[in-house]
Amino acid sequence: MFKKMIAILVIMIAGTSAYAEDKIELGYRYDDQRNTTNDQYATTLDWQTKINNNFSWGLGFINIQREQDNRITNRYNLKLNYDYNMLYVNSALGQKHQSLKPSTEYWQIETGIKYMVNDVVQVKVGYIYREGFGGRDVDYFEGPRVAVKYKLDPRWAVNFKYDYFDFGSGVKRDRYGISIEKRLF
Repeated sequence: MFKKMIAILVIMIAGTSAYAEDKIELGYRYDDQRNTTNDQYATTLDWQTKINNNFSWGLGFINIQREQDNRITNRYNLKLNYDYNMLYVNSALGQKHQSLKPSTEYWQIETGIKYMVNDVVQVKVGYIYREGFGGRDVDYFEGPRVAVKYKLDPRWAVNFKYDYFDFGSGVKRDRYGISIEKRLF
């Protein structure tokens, strides 16, 4: 799987055109697992570049620590995103490396709408689904996602995010996140 991801990455880099517009996003999130002490804290790092007016691709990294058992999980993503007017589709292939469980691969897709309230505020509402290549028992969640982006200037923005996820078997989680986004060009 890793070799396939590297091959896809090389092909995508070769296809990047003069429309290139890079951005990097650094974030922090807190996952509140309802009615338990199994909360999680995560640091996120994403890089994206535009291929053309509608497509972008990127790489992502998430470092997660669970409060209850101190399990550390690292997720590595290869992302391909599509935007058309207000509609968007974000997809990812990834690997999950855990300290107390076997590593796995997964795919995820998110779709929704983006709306510019004014020149500096954007609201995004979507639905996300993730599943492990080994099935739902390996890796799974789904649920709605809401985000508000506030542009500080043409290059800098702050993102506020809220997700409500169902992990199956009665496990539900609220996720709160904040990130700083920087456009590089």
